[in-house]
Amino acid sequence: MTTPSSPQTDLMLTIRARFGERIRDYRFPPPVFEAMQGEYLEFDLQNGSLKARFPILERYLNPYGTMQGGMIAAAVDNTLGPLSVALASPNVTRT
Repeated sequence: MTTPSSPQTDLMLTIRARFGERIRDYRFPPPVFEAMQGEYLEFDLQNGSLKARFPILERYLNPYGTMQGGMIAAAVDNTLGPLSVALASPNVTRT
């Protein structure tokens, strides 16, 4: 019996397969993703898509009672960042 994969596991395996040892210290998911209680819902390498969700916590609200723009930006960054790494050419180097 095999363990069912998760979008998070599939994404990380894709990243590790592409970059190998160059990203051995890569923290995935990033600590801020965990702090924001994010969850990866779907990862589709063929279509280059990643779907994630983040709860709108009270501490993220602006005076109008909606999610503060900086927290929205952090949610987008925590989704597009790992996706861009998964889709990037392995020839990209980190300085």
